[in-house]
Amino acid sequence: MPKRRARPTHTHARAKAPQKASDVSRLYDSLKAAAGALGLDPATLRAARAAGCSAFRAGGRVHGGELFAWLAAHPPSSATGKKAEISPRAELELEKIRQEVREKKRLNDAADELLITRAEVSAAIGRIGAKVRALLDQKLRVEYPSAVAGLDVGQARIYGSRLVDQILKEWASFSADLPE
Repeated sequence: MPKRRARPTHTHARAKAPQKASDVSRLYDSLKAAAGALGLDPATLRAARAAGCSAFRAGGRVHGGELFAWLAAHPPSSATGKKAEISPRAELELEKIRQEVREKKRLNDAADELLITRAEVSAAIGRIGAKVRALLDQKLRVEYPSAVAGLDVGQARIYGSRLVDQILKEWASFSADLPE
């Protein structure tokens, strides 16, 4: 005869934080049992179920680990838009899961060589900065004074507008110096 799974001992509605890490990955027989054992508000679990959380099984069972992972990706909120009540220990568990997900994403990006080092960004900014300085020096110190000498104010403004457009166009070409 197959062994029956023990029911969680904390089936009351009062929120209580998970006692051990194994409590989080456990399969609970009911929404109320999961809420009590994991330290979550039952309304939060009902909202997660209504939103399509995959932690809810047939027969009303709830998988704690999947629930925490889903809550980490979808911060709990009530119908009023306020943050649902979660015990401090459960909030720490959610934050731990968020950090693990973030670290896994970073490791995946590193493995796929999608990360750019600070040194590469700093070097690119240095190259672009030197080009911007040379461009502004040429356009504003050398060309502009002689070009507007003898022009009235309106014509000088028109020339200035054209100069700004030229500078921005050349500045846009500097994006080639950025690391990809």
